Amino acid sequence: MMEERREQLWHTENYYQPPSGLPYAILILNQAITTSNVTHIKFLWQNACVRMCVDGGTNGYHKLMRCNGEDSSSLLSHSLLSNDAAVRKIEMQTHNVAPTHNKPLSSKNTEVNGILPPSASCSYPSSPLPDLISGDFDSIHPELLKLYKSLGVTIVPTPDQNETDFTKAVKVLARYIEEREIKIGHVLVVAGIRSDRFDHVMANLATLYKVRSIIRTPVILLSGGSMVWVLEEGKHRVEVSWQLIKNPNVSWCGLVPLGHPATISTTGLKWNLADQMLEFGTLVSTSNTYDPTHHGQIYITTSHPCLWTMGWETKGADVEMDG
Repeated sequence: MMEERREQLWHTENYYQPPSGLPYAILILNQAITTSNVTHIKFLWQNACVRMCVDGGTNGYHKLMRCNGEDSSSLLSHSLLSNDAAVRKIEMQTHNVAPTHNKPLSSKNTEVNGILPPSASCSYPSSPLPDLISGDFDSIHPELLKLYKSLGVTIVPTPDQNETDFTKAVKVLARYIEEREIKIGHVLVVAGIRSDRFDHVMANLATLYKVRSIIRTPVILLSGGSMVWVLEEGKHRVEVSWQLIKNPNVSWCGLVPLGHPATISTTGLKWNLADQMLEFGTLVSTSNTYDPTHHGQIYITTSHPCLWTMGWETKGADVEMDG
C-alpha cells in the first residue's frame, strides 16, 4: 500500500510579499521586467538569497533595475573601457569572500555593490548584482555580458537547443545551491508577459512540470498578475490573504491538469470540486474564486499533478525598499 503523503502547505503571501529573512531564489527570464512591475520585482530581487538573470532577462534587469530606467546603451562602451581598475579592486577584495548562506547578497558580489564607481555600471545602481547569468546568449546584449563578467558575476553558457533557457537555468541553479549548501524554501521565476508568443507560455508551463525532477524546491512562476505552480499528487492547503480575497481584480484562481487527467476535490472555493475528473476536452476549473467564509484556507486533493494558478497584487502590496 502506498504511504499517504503529508498535506503540503502553500503560504502564497510568501511568494509576492516575503517576510524579511525568508530564504528563496529568484530567476528573471527574458522580457520579464516592465515599468509596471519593476518596483515589485526590485523588492523580490533585493530580498532573495540567490539572484539569477537568464539570457535576455539581463537586458531588462540592467535598464530598469540596475540603471533605474536610464538609456544605458551609451554607458556600456564607456563602462568597459574604464572598468579595468575597478575590476582589479573588486577581485582583490572579494577573492577570499565565502558565500553567506540564506541572506541577501549571498555571493562574492556583496562587496561589488559597495565599491563600484558609477562608470562601472550606471549612474545610480539601485539593485544588487546577479549571482548568476545563464543562457545560450542569443538575446542578451553582448556588451552587457562582457560588463557583468568583468564585474565578477558568474556566467554559465547553456547552449543546448533541446531545452528552454528556463529549464537549463533551473539546472544551473540547482547545482549552484547544492555546491554551496544554500538552503532555500522556494524559487521565484519572473516570466515575460508578452501575449503574442503562446508557444513561450506553453513552454514555461511544460518547464514547471519538468523541473520537478531537477530541483526539490517548489518553483513558482510569476507572469504578469498570475502565479502558477504544480500541485503534486496528494493533499494541499493553499493559504490566501484576505487582501487578495476581497480584491475582485485578483481574487480569481484555477486548477488545470496538463498531460494527464486529474481527479480533484476542493473546499474553500466558490465552485468546489467533489472527486471530479479534470482534463482538456471535458472540464477544467478556471475563473474560479474563493469562498470568503473559509478565511483563505483552500484544501485540495488531487490524484495526479496539476497546475494551480491564482491572481496576485502586483501594485498594491506594501513593499519597502532599502536605499
